[in-house]
Amino acid sequence: MTISSYFQAGQSYLIRFIGDADATATAQVLRRTAKTVRVMLEGEEKNLRVAVVNGVETVKPFGSYSMAPVMSAARPA
Repeated sequence: MTISSYFQAGQSYLIRFIGDADATATAQVLRRTAKTVRVMLEGEEKNLRVAVVNGVETVKPFGSYSMAPVMSAARPA
Protein backbone atom coordinates (compact mmCIF):
# COMPACT_ATOMS: atom_id res chain seq x y z
CA MET A 1 0.00 0.00 0.00
CA THR A 2 1.26 3.46 -0.89
CA ILE A 3 0.96 6.14 1.78
CA SER A 4 -0.12 9.46 0.30
CA SER A 5 -0.32 11.66 3.44
CA TYR A 6 2.18 11.72 6.32
CA PHE A 7 2.19 13.59 9.64
CA GLN A 8 4.94 16.22 9.69
CA ALA A 9 6.59 17.66 12.80
CA GLY A 10 5.59 21.27 13.46
CA GLN A 11 2.32 21.00 11.50
CA SER A 12 -1.15 21.33 13.11
CA TYR A 13 -4.01 19.02 12.13
CA LEU A 14 -7.81 19.02 12.58
CA ILE A 15 -9.51 16.44 14.77
CA ARG A 16 -13.05 15.59 13.60
CA PHE A 17 -15.78 14.26 15.89
CA ILE A 18 -18.20 11.63 14.53
CA GLY A 19 -21.24 12.82 16.52
CA ASP A 20 -20.99 16.46 15.38
CA ALA A 21 -19.33 17.32 12.08
CA ASP A 22 -19.04 20.98 13.08
CA ALA A 23 -17.11 20.16 16.27
CA THR A 24 -13.37 20.21 15.65
CA ALA A 25 -10.18 20.52 17.65
CA THR A 26 -6.57 20.98 16.60
CA ALA A 27 -3.39 19.26 17.67
CA GLN A 28 0.19 20.11 16.77
CA VAL A 29 2.66 17.35 15.93
CA LEU A 30 5.79 18.01 17.99
CA ARG A 31 7.88 15.12 16.69
CA ARG A 32 7.47 11.73 15.14
CA THR A 33 9.07 8.35 14.66
CA ALA A 34 8.25 5.73 12.04
CA LYS A 35 5.36 4.35 14.14
CA THR A 36 4.34 7.11 16.57
CA VAL A 37 3.69 10.85 16.74
CA ARG A 38 3.97 13.10 19.80
CA VAL A 39 1.27 15.78 19.76
CA MET A 40 0.38 18.78 21.91
CA LEU A 41 -3.32 18.46 22.73
CA GLU A 42 -5.25 20.41 25.36
CA GLY A 43 -2.02 21.67 26.92
CA GLU A 44 -0.38 18.26 27.37
CA GLU A 45 1.84 16.05 25.26
CA LYS A 46 0.59 12.66 24.11
CA ASN A 47 2.38 9.84 22.32
CA LEU A 48 0.05 8.25 19.75
CA ARG A 49 0.38 5.16 17.56
CA VAL A 50 -0.01 5.80 13.82
CA ALA A 51 -2.38 3.69 11.72
CA VAL A 52 -2.68 3.84 7.94
CA VAL A 53 -6.25 3.98 6.59
CA ASN A 54 -6.77 4.16 2.81
CA GLY A 55 -3.20 5.37 2.32
CA VAL A 56 -3.46 8.18 4.89
CA GLU A 57 -1.83 8.24 8.33
CA THR A 58 -4.34 8.60 11.18
CA VAL A 59 -4.34 8.61 14.99
CA LYS A 60 -7.07 8.49 17.66
CA PRO A 61 -5.97 11.11 20.21
CA PHE A 62 -8.73 10.39 22.77
CA GLY A 63 -8.53 6.59 22.68
CA SER A 64 -10.14 3.89 20.58
CA TYR A 65 -13.89 3.43 20.96
CA SER A 66 -16.88 3.33 18.62
CA MET A 67 -17.35 7.10 18.29
CA ALA A 68 -13.69 8.09 18.80
CA PRO A 69 -12.57 11.25 17.00
CA VAL A 70 -9.84 10.81 14.39
CA MET A 71 -6.92 13.04 13.40
CA SER A 72 -5.90 12.51 9.78
CA ALA A 73 -2.72 13.63 8.03
CA ALA A 74 -4.92 14.60 5.06
CA ARG A 75 -6.54 17.43 7.12
CA PRO A 76 -3.97 20.05 8.12
CA ALA A 77 -5.36 22.95 10.14
